Amino acid sequence: MKPSIQILSVKSKSQSDFEGLFEYYTQKISNFCKIDLIEIKSFEVDRSQNKLKVDKESDNILEKIPKDAFVILCDESGKNMNSLGFSEVCKDALEVQKKVVFIIGGAFGVNDELKNHAHLRICLSPFVLNHLMAKAVLLEQIFRTFTIINKIPYHNE
Repeated sequence: MKPSIQILSVKSKSQSDFEGLFEYYTQKISNFCKIDLIEIKSFEVDRSQNKLKVDKESDNILEKIPKDAFVILCDESGKNMNSLGFSEVCKDALEVQKKVVFIIGGAFGVNDELKNHAHLRICLSPFVLNHLMAKAVLLEQIFRTFTIINKIPYHNE
């Protein structure tokens, strides 16, 4: 069975500028495993109702997570790691579970239920990134992971 990666992210209204970049990395990653980018519709509410927004988006994400997947949440308060550490985590998860799901929440993050559902929480950057930048960084690191695992010249360390 070929390993599988899903990226569940909350969709924004304007992401057309990023589509080419997402396609570029998705195509490269597909040489190593099955990859699906799944977008969850953003829940539109007034900024003052951000808790309701977080809960609705988190519930919608939870519904999409396969039961047998290793779940990694991209979270600004998650574990910091370098590319080699990230590649080890991914390699181990793909060998054991065969299916890894990455989650990128919306503008206000995710609720505690979704945080607790994740097997691992990682920080992509000490900077706060909007979800489009987070997805771009994550895709590049997933591609880098496969080049490290397969000893393909790309990562310089």
